[in-house]
Amino acid sequence: MEIDRLDPRTGARTGLTERPYSNADYENNGCFIGVYNGKAYFEERTIIPGSGFRRTVLTAVDAEGRAETVWDPWPQAEWVLGDDGGRYIWLYRDNYNTSYAACALLDTETGQITPVTQALQTGSGAVSLRGKAHDGRWLVVIGADSVGRTTDYGLIDADQFAAGSTDWQPVTMWQG
Repeated sequence: MEIDRLDPRTGARTGLTERPYSNADYENNGCFIGVYNGKAYFEERTIIPGSGFRRTVLTAVDAEGRAETVWDPWPQAEWVLGDDGGRYIWLYRDNYNTSYAACALLDTETGQITPVTQALQTGSGAVSLRGKAHDGRWLVVIGADSVGRTTDYGLIDADQFAAGSTDWQPVTMWQG
């Protein structure tokens, strides 16, 4: 599999990286995860016979084609890369596709992992990202009911959140 950068103004393509790929042997391949903060991310996997795979290495490739190893080995087997918060990638705990719990932030500039320590104001579980506002603040879930449905949202600056702040601005949802 070849990953290229395309300049839409000129139509010029620049090769960034190549990764092995085979549909028949998918889980042995480096898997493209997504683009976060201008870098393409790939995971490598090791097959566990009879029970799937284990993530082993995370690599980032920038717009110039320079590759860097972010993790080797993967720090927590159940972590998956989630939402793109700009500079930060939200890391979620994979409960085998039944639910995702936000557990940490990966700083794409420093490689530092910061645990998400903020708890919901109502309900149980961790705060999670739902989107970004026009001013760059994050829209985060800050409350849930007894069955886990979102009830409350807040806006907060990404760096403040990464520093552990709960000084979010509550958002009143439109009631129609």
